[in-house]
Amino acid sequence: MKHPKMKELENTKSSIIMDYGELKRAIINTNHGHEFGPKHQESYIKLEGTEGAIRIQVGVNLDYPKGRPDKFEYICSVTGNEWKTKEVEGSWFPDAFIGPMAGLMQKLETPDYNYVNSVNDAIHTMEVVEAAYISSEKAVLIHHIVIIKYYAFRG
Repeated sequence: MKHPKMKELENTKSSIIMDYGELKRAIINTNHGHEFGPKHQESYIKLEGTEGAIRIQVGVNLDYPKGRPDKFEYICSVTGNEWKTKEVEGSWFPDAFIGPMAGLMQKLETPDYNYVNSVNDAIHTMEVVEAAYISSEKAVLIHHIVIIKYYAFRG
């Protein structure tokens, strides 16, 4: 969804449901245009399972461009029902790129180096992103593997 004050940009708000069957799904809500103060500004990833949950605050998107610290919290019903915080060094952005970029540089210098990151991972990630865009545009359920066929026949 475009933001009325940022019409020149693409989508700045998204609500995406990734359905993996009756008992599994991921829900992604983003809003890159919150202008109403820091109190209700949010940028996080939350994973919930049957025995616990993880919540990761992605601080770079809060109070942008200044940012706030990242935060990693978790709870496990097996070990107790209290949320705990694990210290995080650095920031998701740009620190998350240091490892992959260092690995890429090593691979370029040493072709036999076992580079664990894959271009295929990036391609599959973009397939999922494109499936979300097409699903929104066409108002239909899309399986991300259909993306290749969609673009092949789109011209």
